[in-house]
Amino acid sequence: MTTTLSGREIKLTYEIDKEQEVCALLGLTHQPKDKKAKRDAFTSSENWSIKNAKSKSTQVFLTTQSKMIERFGMPEEFKLFFGDKQKNRFNLNELPDTIVDSYLKYLNSNTITLIKYAIAGADEITHIAFRDLNNGKLHTCTVESILSKVADAEWCVGKRFGSFQLVKDGTVLFHIQREGKGSSPHNVLFHIHLNAFT
Repeated sequence: MTTTLSGREIKLTYEIDKEQEVCALLGLTHQPKDKKAKRDAFTSSENWSIKNAKSKSTQVFLTTQSKMIERFGMPEEFKLFFGDKQKNRFNLNELPDTIVDSYLKYLNSNTITLIKYAIAGADEITHIAFRDLNNGKLHTCTVESILSKVADAEWCVGKRFGSFQLVKDGTVLFHIQREGKGSSPHNVLFHIHLNAFT
């Protein structure tokens, strides 16, 4: 009998295989997949999040606007940027400077809180591994080292006015964007950049 796997099942299998490869390289125990958990691997004293990517950035946190407002006190005015299910929204260059400035003020006042939750969640993640699938290079760092790096970074408007970038010394470490596709294009998406590891 032939069994046909769905695209989601194929993607999940691929992700698990790649995570297990990283575990073998670092001597970690792989964590069975849990959609709500960030921990992908662990040791007796460490909790690891593993990222495999072919681009220079990859998703670390996806949430809804309502949860951002409830959990992090994100101002309601952000809805103008993130929009709704019908993509009724504005790019940052289409909004008054006063509103964009208020966005940046909020982000720069909450950098550590936002980034810590984005990369560690409630799982007490201590380490992150980022493998560049283009060249096979594996980069690792502690959550604390990333938080130290972003402490004096600054949020600014992204180049195409559709994102916020967290920049230090001219280098982008993280960005926030709208999910942009599927049934929830107005969701809030955080990406970590390879620069955060180097």
